[in-house]
Amino acid sequence: MKPFAITLFFFLLFSSQALAAPVDSSANAIYEASPQCAQLVKECFANEGTDRSNCLFSAAKHPFCEGTALGKLTYRRWMMSPVRPAGEETAPGFLGPQLVDQNCLTNFDNTLLSKLIQPETLSASIPTLDDSLSGCTKEISHQLTRP
Repeated sequence: MKPFAITLFFFLLFSSQALAAPVDSSANAIYEASPQCAQLVKECFANEGTDRSNCLFSAAKHPFCEGTALGKLTYRRWMMSPVRPAGEETAPGFLGPQLVDQNCLTNFDNTLLSKLIQPETLSASIPTLDDSLSGCTKEISHQLTRP
């Protein structure tokens, strides 16, 4: 019975310390971007076309980025990349047809790259970048997709 009591004591001790740990409640805490993730995403903009698309996917799924706000933003940006292997035409997204404004996407890429170059402003800019990226797509009306 004594080993169980000792184990229970340590469990209660450590769990009470975990509950008493301070929680960062600032709004920017969820938007923190790691420098390693920012570097991975920034390197993607040296590529074009399919190479950039593949790089964005790899960066979004990398352990430095996955689960972070920048990783999620990068993944959303990758989803908007038109994947067209050597002469084949495919839909611009996997979740059904969507309209993607390529000029808006180019402006988003330029803005994101400028924020990645100045990492001190990146974390504060992620909510704005997210809104900007959302503005680059429109759902196609079901009326338009019917024959």
